[in-house]
Amino acid sequence: MSIEQDAQDNLKYQRWLAESLVASLGYDKAVKVCLEMCWYGTWNFLMKEKDGCLAEVPHTGQAFVEAA
Repeated sequence: MSIEQDAQDNLKYQRWLAESLVASLGYDKAVKVCLEMCWYGTWNFLMKEKDGCLAEVPHTGQAFVEAA
């Protein structure tokens, strides 16, 4: 697997995690959890959505089973 593919997979995972956290906890608690756990990539997705800028990662709707 290439470095570019790894990076894209990681971004897709971060998006999935951000969406899952918001669905489970709500936006504010999801942000808090990301910061407490040092999940800055996932936190970045939440900040972009808050600002109205969607991340430039295609959303596939598939859950990732392996951790980033």
